[in-house]
This record gives sequence, structure tokens and C-alpha cells, in this order.
Amino acid sequence: MSRWLSALTFISLLVFLTTGNAIGETLFYDDFEDGVISDAWGFSGTDTPQTHAGTLEWVEEGGVFSQNSTSQGDEAHAIIMDQEYPELITIQAKVRLDSWENGDSARAGLVLRVGADTGRGYNFLFHNNTSTIQYLNDQSAWGNTANYDFEVGKWYWMQFHIDADETLHAKVWADGEAEPGAWMLEQDAFGEPRPWQGGYPALNGGTSPHGGSVTVSYDDVQIWDEGGPTPVIAAVKPTGKASITWGEIKASR
Repeated sequence: MSRWLSALTFISLLVFLTTGNAIGETLFYDDFEDGVISDAWGFSGTDTPQTHAGTLEWVEEGGVFSQNSTSQGDEAHAIIMDQEYPELITIQAKVRLDSWENGDSARAGLVLRVGADTGRGYNFLFHNNTSTIQYLNDQSAWGNTANYDFEVGKWYWMQFHIDADETLHAKVWADGEAEPGAWMLEQDAFGEPRPWQGGYPALNGGTSPHGGSVTVSYDDVQIWDEGGPTPVIAAVKPTGKASITWGEIKASR
């Protein structure tokens, strides 16, 4: 195949990727590389109510976003409040448990539908011990659970989605492994209703009033709409980072 034909094939593929999923859009992305917490982020106890007061220590340094306190209170969310998000969204992030002591307060993961007036939402979490993933409706009810063995100090991808039927879908996989094709844990909305419109996505920084403890770091936080993320050309993939996109994913603010 000639160089010109190869170039033409690449351009055709690029056009297909960038137009074939036209309704898909990445709405937010933060890789925490600039060492400054973006104005997009709000926090429990400061920007939304906190049910049990505590001391959160969210820090952006070394290319990651960490919650370093074990007296963080409940809720201890870092909330993405830069815009009004659509009803159908997915949040994905890399998660690393930096310290872990078994117990109910040992929890970390992703959150959807956080209400500005309550600070509470639906959570998909590592929880209680190093072999459990589970849903939580903040201050209302625990949901479905599944066995999944995970390790302190190791990076994992988590993905959490809510659909038009208000059903929760989630999966988790170790960094460097293939993403599972199917959802690992699903559940209809449960417990106290959360805002179908106007709710925010967030990260869970643990809790402290219930026994056990956790500190946790996050990286490559991405949110997309029902059409899927902005198409990706995986031409360059820095170690430990998400693939570089064609064009630029919406910059963190």
C-alpha cells in the first residue's frame, strides 16, 4: 500500500471516528496535571451540606487528586459543579486506595445525582473490606453488592452510569486490564429519590463516623453524555494516563 493510500485511509478513519459518534460528547475531563484544584470542583461542608461534620483534605499534587484525611466526616464528596449536567451521564475515573482499615467507614468511589441542597447522591463504592463493591444512597439505604477483590496501592478504573429508567450500572477493572464488556453491578434507583435533573457527579473521599477508615486518590476523571465519550485516537498513551484524544477533551476549569 502506498504512503498516499495509507494517509487517505487514516484520514477516512479519522473522519468516521469524529462524525460517526457525533451525538457523543465528553462533558468534563481533569487529569490533575497542573497542581491546582479547578474551580469546577466543590466540596461537602463548603459548597453543599455535610451530614456529619469533619475535616476534608482534598489535595491536587503529583498528577493525582487525593483525599488524605481519616476524619473527613460524612459526606466527603468532591463535587463537579461547573455546569448543569444532563439526565443521562456516565462518570469514569481511576481510583487508588492509599490506606484502608476494614469497616463501614472504609468506602471510596464514584457518585451521581448529588443534590446541591442535600449534598447526597447515589454512590458506587469499594466498601467495608477488600473484596466488596456496593451501591449506597447517601444517608438512606445500602444497595446491591458483589464480590471483587482489590488491593491497597493499586490503580483501578471505575465507571458508573444511570440510564433513562433510572437504573444504576457500574463496573470496575484493574488498570492495564481490558475493560469488562458487561456491567458488573446493576440496580433500580432505591431509597430516597435523588434529583433527576440538576444533580451533580462527584468523587467519594470516604467517611469517618462508622468504624474503619480510608484515604484515596483519583486520576483521569471523565464525564460523558448518553452518546458516549468524544472519540479517541489512541496514538499516544502516557504511562498511567488515559489516551490522548484527537483535538482536546474539554479542559478542566
